[in-house]
Amino acid sequence: MQAENALDLARAAYNRFLGRSLDTPVALDPDVGADELIGAQQSLMDLQQMALAGRSELASMAAQENALRKQSEATRGKARPQLALSGGYRFLDNQFLDTDDVWMAGVSIRWNLFDGGRTRKEA
Repeated sequence: MQAENALDLARAAYNRFLGRSLDTPVALDPDVGADELIGAQQSLMDLQQMALAGRSELASMAAQENALRKQSEATRGKARPQLALSGGYRFLDNQFLDTDDVWMAGVSIRWNLFDGGRTRKEA
């Protein structure tokens, strides 16, 4: 009875994956055996690696994990010292100035020493 129930559950899951009604009869081709599908030179590890490589949702989840890790690193960067360099040149066409050229350079450092642990919790 348990084996029949397990078989019915497997058939229903198979139909669900195919998007069919759960009580649709499942007929597998009896002429195709498992030995014909699996080559003699392939090991279980090879088959598992092929199966994992064919799963696009796993690659999608790995990319999402990588993106979230990078976002966390960027958020942690808010608590670290930040250095900015700036510079510029301006030409002023003014008859009252001695020189018309103005050069600018600047350095700024920002470091938020205490934010109440907000950045750490965000990261």
